[in-house]
Amino acid sequence: MSQSVDVREAAARWFSRNQAPALSPAEQQAFAAWLAASADHRAEYAALERVWQAAAAIDPDRLRRLAVDESTCPTPPLSPPLSPPPSRRASPGWRPALLGLCAALAIGIGWIGWQHDAAVATNGEYQTAPGERRTLTLDDGSRIELNTRSRLEIHYSAGTRRVTLREGEAMFEVSHDAARPFVVDAGMGTVTVTGTRFDVRRDTSGVDVSVESGSVNVRGSAKDGMKGNASRTPDTRLSAGLGARIASDGTVTGAASIDVPGVLAWREGKLVFNDAPLSAVAAEVSRYRQQPVRVADAATGSLRVSSVFSADDTSGLLAALPQMLPVGVRNLPDGSTEIFSH
Repeated sequence: MSQSVDVREAAARWFSRNQAPALSPAEQQAFAAWLAASADHRAEYAALERVWQAAAAIDPDRLRRLAVDESTCPTPPLSPPLSPPPSRRASPGWRPALLGLCAALAIGIGWIGWQHDAAVATNGEYQTAPGERRTLTLDDGSRIELNTRSRLEIHYSAGTRRVTLREGEAMFEVSHDAARPFVVDAGMGTVTVTGTRFDVRRDTSGVDVSVESGSVNVRGSAKDGMKGNASRTPDTRLSAGLGARIASDGTVTGAASIDVPGVLAWREGKLVFNDAPLSAVAAEVSRYRQQPVRVADAATGSLRVSSVFSADDTSGLLAALPQMLPVGVRNLPDGSTEIFSH
């Protein structure tokens, strides 16, 4: 079970316990320690509280229709059972429906998508686990979609909108605000916009910027060799359908046409490879798995792949490779996977 699901289950259990009679001193201490241990713990618990309050405003008949059928989708045991908010205590049959709805939202796949879309992200750090995708909604209406194994920090103030992408990939849909430009700092350079849709991907070798609509200004962090100061070369302006790369030294390539649907295919759970070296395929697949995938040698890594796979079935992708290429796939004792040539 992934860490993110473990946190959701723990949050659901604590939330359930807090609806029952008062916690004992030991339980109060344990609950406080759990909240203090991680910002993710606090965020998941706060999201459950929002679901609870929102459910209290739903018409009871509609709530019953939304409830999960326990015979086909059993929910995890929550003990003691939840009690409805005071305003709904008199409604017969209301509590089981709310319990099913909240448990399903808290633990199931539906909760993952709903919670991330509904909750307004505040300043702080957000990340995704291997195979996880996450959507954040900011207080100005902007949205950020985080791809797998990604991490960023949000820094909003009265005069600035700034996001620092530490690793991985994110799609940004920025609400227009000419007075407050939206800046993405990717370490090796920055992307500045007032309102548009664009994708930023960061790894150890550089940063790729791709624009779906609107325009962005890309600035590298290259240093002046004489003075050690940031280079004052002009920004690279990208419009829809264009992309650029910021190298690890902070230099920016010129604008070039890109396959925008291919770049953004991850948002639909797809991995698209167009004449990609097998080494790049292995590196990308590794981002979706707990253990890495490696090629045995440079010759194997140089084989080319052109295909579309499901990001949710990387095991199926690995199983398909021997049907496409003269390679084999084996699991190693350390849990990693190796692709080797026959």
